[in-house]
Amino acid sequence: MNKFVKGYVSGVLTVALVLSVGMSGFAATSLKNITAQIDSAVKVILNGKTFVLKDEKGGAVKPILYNGTYYIPANSVGTATGLVYNYDTKTNTILMGERSAFVYVDAAMYKDFYGTMFTKDPEKVVFEDKTFKSAIVNSMPLTYSDSFLGDIKLNKKYTTFTATVCLSEKAAKEQIFNFEDKATKEVLKSITLQPGEMMEVTFDVVGVTELRLNGAANQGGADAIIVGDPRMK
Repeated sequence: MNKFVKGYVSGVLTVALVLSVGMSGFAATSLKNITAQIDSAVKVILNGKTFVLKDEKGGAVKPILYNGTYYIPANSVGTATGLVYNYDTKTNTILMGERSAFVYVDAAMYKDFYGTMFTKDPEKVVFEDKTFKSAIVNSMPLTYSDSFLGDIKLNKKYTTFTATVCLSEKAAKEQIFNFEDKATKEVLKSITLQPGEMMEVTFDVVGVTELRLNGAANQGGADAIIVGDPRMK
């Protein structure tokens, strides 16, 4: 079922957008049947180039004409322009554009590898004199053959990721830490930490489904790596 949104993308398109969501997202009393048309003759030009509209599954679609207004998929335009779109099933709210408040990573968003973990344990979210609300940490010392790995599910909902990465002073030497788009393997942010160093990172995550954390501990081992207060907006 498509929900029609009387929204606009400034400077890009002067047509309404359509956000694809499941039937379960709406109360039956809020739904209204309409008669609309699919206009196969309409072409979309985005920034001077022909743009193929696609649905959530990647299939090509055409604009829908209803009461003199053309409707196009918000996900298709959002992917091309960086416009963030999402549907909140709890509040029946369509969210579009930059979020004003950070959303913190929780345990349900994180998948661990090789002994990493998401935690709010007060004893594990402290680095020197800094205490985080939550953190992703390694639950055991990393050796020469280990790496700090884990995935955060973003599901293309956010534009920006922020966290504070810390390296134990007991690390054998400097460590390279990468944040990658798991699907494309593109490195979105790479930093080098010295033993005992703490560094805040902020970078774009537009269109990212899963963010992979990759600490190359096999460069020499690290007693502990902390990714403190990982959050998005």
